[in-house]
Amino acid sequence: MKTDYQTLIGQDFSVGDDVYTIQDVGWTDDTALVEANVKEQVGKASLSSFPVSQVLQWLPVEEEIELFNPNFLDIAGS
Repeated sequence: MKTDYQTLIGQDFSVGDDVYTIQDVGWTDDTALVEANVKEQVGKASLSSFPVSQVLQWLPVEEEIELFNPNFLDIAGS
């Protein structure tokens, strides 16, 4: 079953010292590929292809912080 990776278009990821911007996502033989430009060269004809499975590991992750309501009873008991 093919997954829709179109939401990746426009995302940045880094490989080594280069930052790439995803331009397109395509499929070849049951493998999803991302076509991306080096960020400073967006719009030029030099697209590179990467497997989506690797790109997902290279994407920056926004950390989610879960806040809990304070429990004042615990503070008073110690």
